[in-house]
Amino acid sequence: MQGSCEHITVRQMSEVPVVAFSRGEITDPEYVEQTQEALYELVKSHRPEAMVLDLTSVSHMSSSAFGMLALLVKVMYEHQGVVYLTGVSEPLRSILQMLQLDQMAPVFETAEEAIESLAD
Repeated sequence: MQGSCEHITVRQMSEVPVVAFSRGEITDPEYVEQTQEALYELVKSHRPEAMVLDLTSVSHMSSSAFGMLALLVKVMYEHQGVVYLTGVSEPLRSILQMLQLDQMAPVFETAEEAIESLAD
């Protein structure tokens, strides 16, 4: 399932897709919409038990980007899957906590740590 589109790059780690974003700021409404479509297509076509979103390169997210994240968590849950977040900066982590998204999408330092948690 390795691959990419204009907005995300996907690599496999232990059969889990790890998604990295092509921009440091996820604020443009068109970018958010197209990224959302690519992520939903990934879920629908591959039905992974888990997905890791690597936010290492992301410094800022708009409210619509956080909404995209919440909807992705919901879609994964409906497919009996889970979303993990990695590489989350402190400013983004604070917003995730305020929105309680960190309770729906656990935060780990690295993709390896997130994937290891699946075995627990």
